[in-house]
Formats: sequence, C-alpha cells, structure tokens
Amino acid sequence: MLSEKVWRWLASHDLGVLNLQLAGVGAEPSLRNLSEALYKRLNDATTFNHANKPALVATFGRILGIPGANLVWTYLNKGTHEEANRDDFDADLVESVVQTLEALDGLDLRAGR
Repeated sequence: MLSEKVWRWLASHDLGVLNLQLAGVGAEPSLRNLSEALYKRLNDATTFNHANKPALVATFGRILGIPGANLVWTYLNKGTHEEANRDDFDADLVESVVQTLEALDGLDLRAGR
C-alpha cells in the first residue's frame, strides 16, 4: 500500500514512469522490484526538490539494505501465517522495518503536495 502511495505521489509530480521487472506475462511486480524502481526514480530525479524526497530516499535505502533473500521480504510480500517449517524472523530487523514504514506512512504524500 505504501509503495503504491509513493508511486501515485511521484506521478502527481510527473515522475511516475518506472522501469520494472516482472516475473512473467500478467505478473505483478514484487515489492522489492517496485521499491528498487521507486528508489532509482527518486535518485535519478536530480532536479526534483521536495521536502519529502530525502526521507523517501533514506526510507527506501534502509528497506533495500535488507538482502532480498531475507525472510522479511517474504513477510512484506505475502503477510504472515503459521508455518511449522518456517524460520523465525529477526525481531530487531522486523522492528526496524516497522518503524521505517511508520515513518514513511507519516509523510504527507497527497497528490500534488
């Protein structure tokens, strides 16, 4: 939800065109691929200055600093449910992700602002 919110906000500033990798025809982008595309778009927009930009770049930088194979990405992509054979998440890392996403959610990302 937050990545789409950021994408809509970027589009309202004429920065909504992204290059995304898809797993196949009709597939939706994975959250990591979408996050990477948003991060790249923000970094490449050198003439775009906005009060939210540094916070967004920092947020995506922190989130993308988590390796793609980490279980946190499974959590972010699909949510949680009980699985007997699944490893536990790193509680500190999960807490860091939650705090980062709460900070992202707190930004005023309404269209045109």
